[in-house]
Amino acid sequence: MPDYDALLAATDAQAVDAECWERAEWYLLGVAFHERLRDLGLAPNADAGAALIAAALFLSEHTDEWEADASDVLGELAQLGRCLIDPR
Repeated sequence: MPDYDALLAATDAQAVDAECWERAEWYLLGVAFHERLRDLGLAPNADAGAALIAAALFLSEHTDEWEADASDVLGELAQLGRCLIDPR
């Protein structure tokens, strides 16, 4: 069973420093992503969320930074994963 607590802690650490509008944007992206997965016939579940967070964390360790673009996108990917594990 995946260690969801560790993955959620990683995304929560990012959210602590986020502006309120960023958290609102992540929520709206999460809702839209949930719908997109369903439209594609994919299960929007905790395992899918864990895989997204794990992929974002992996890529953040192995991706060169191009201004803030790479970290912003990877952060959003991690937050989408969080929405699938624990929709707030």
